[in-house]
Amino acid sequence: MGELVAFLEARAAALAEDETVPWDALDGATFCVTGATGLIGSQLVRTLKARKLAKGDLTPIVLPVRNVHRAQRMFGKLLPCAYVGWQAGFELHAAPAPDYIVHGASPTESAAFVNHPAETIQAILDGSQAVLYLAEDASSKKVLLLSTMEVYGGAYGKVDETTFGPLDPMQVRSSYPEAKRMAECLFAAYASEFGMPASVLRLAQTFGEGVMPTDTRAFAEFGRQALAGSDVTLVTSGTKRNPYLSVDDAVRAILIGLVRAEPGEAYNVANEATYVSVRELAETAIATLSPSPDAKVVYKLDATREGSFRPASELDLDTAKFHALGWEPTEDLPAMFSAMAKGWEANRDDLIARGVLEP
Repeated sequence: MGELVAFLEARAAALAEDETVPWDALDGATFCVTGATGLIGSQLVRTLKARKLAKGDLTPIVLPVRNVHRAQRMFGKLLPCAYVGWQAGFELHAAPAPDYIVHGASPTESAAFVNHPAETIQAILDGSQAVLYLAEDASSKKVLLLSTMEVYGGAYGKVDETTFGPLDPMQVRSSYPEAKRMAECLFAAYASEFGMPASVLRLAQTFGEGVMPTDTRAFAEFGRQALAGSDVTLVTSGTKRNPYLSVDDAVRAILIGLVRAEPGEAYNVANEATYVSVRELAETAIATLSPSPDAKVVYKLDATREGSFRPASELDLDTAKFHALGWEPTEDLPAMFSAMAKGWEANRDDLIARGVLEP
């Protein structure tokens, strides 16, 4: 684990010095981050921790987590990290009162949206309500919801923040985007009715360093197969198209959004240059990671898995609104695959010992 931690912390330290981030407004502030052990949340916490330690600032980063011991293993037991045992469905308390709150806690696995749709909906709505109560009690400067491009449903083509497509509430796979839509509406309601400084970032699918090698999402499956030098298998037609976002670009977007996002507004966050089909994503994985010159994309269509995936569409996020706040993406798809693979390699010995990877 030592090499992996060093790799992740080195990338976080670089983010902590990024001059596009409005650190003048964030330095010295108290933060609260839910979903801190997740892919994006964990790198956000490392970045905030690196910044605070570099500045000699021990004002806390409050981390409400389900498993305190796991979080302590990830981030350490000492300040600036302060841990609170919490899960959706319970009240959320943080001391001292946080200036800025990032709400990233949410189910993320597509299989869970199908197999546990009721729990998915309840976790998203209960967690969002608890965070808004905390922001109200703390008089926070900003509370930011991390949402998803899936709220656009069946929208087609270039989509700005006001364009939505159909979303069938009677399909259990809709549990995730429908709940996220309602959470967004709740944030907008608090901004309108109570003057809450609540804003929303709609993130494209995000990957890079920190993705677990056991992750079942397409980018991880493609990465594992490409690294092994085998053909990359598609279980669907591979025609669905959408943009992606790197972990580091997502972290910078969150930090900028905390300061510059307008209350009651939502913003698309994606690297528009990464707008590709699933097949093209697989081809990029091969071109970036495969040691075999003969590796290729093959099809093994599996109708039993279709229900776990978002329906095939062409959804291209228009990010002009967020660009106007001073954010630009910096990492393309090959960089995302490379960062993901470097993280796996840094943790290779541990993963082999646990039987996750072959020697």
